[in-house]
Amino acid sequence: MKQIIVVEHGEKYQYNKKREMVEDFLGKDFYELPENKKINRLRLKTYMNASLNNTEIRDLIKGEKAKKMNEKQYIVLDEDTFLLSLAKNNDIVLYENESSEEFTKRIDKSNLERIAEHYIRVNDCVNKILENKLGPERIETEEKKEEIKDNEGRI
Repeated sequence: MKQIIVVEHGEKYQYNKKREMVEDFLGKDFYELPENKKINRLRLKTYMNASLNNTEIRDLIKGEKAKKMNEKQYIVLDEDTFLLSLAKNNDIVLYENESSEEFTKRIDKSNLERIAEHYIRVNDCVNKILENKLGPERIETEEKKEEIKDNEGRI
């Protein structure tokens, strides 16, 4: 039984490990690339998806903060945020075997949509997964926005 199922434009893909999925989406050589080339590939693929959907990109590597998780956005940080952004913005539908926990560690799975009994729909909890991964310091909140506005006028 495969651990991850991805549905993209009506096509179904199955993977044993997240690494296989990353290599399929970002290239077979992704893990052999130097760090700067990995980042460039992540950015290129993210910008391609964002331009197709006219969706904002939040580049956390450059120090930007992600918007509230319920807003559409692509998040650039690593291969996980790339894949999760695809699910977040419904470019793919991502299912994970409940026992796999490649993506859904520390997530309450009791109310998630299921297919074939053993698979949960990751899209339903992707915002929570991203919040857990990024932590509050990387997510822009209304209070932080107001604080930045207040400080901009001061010298």
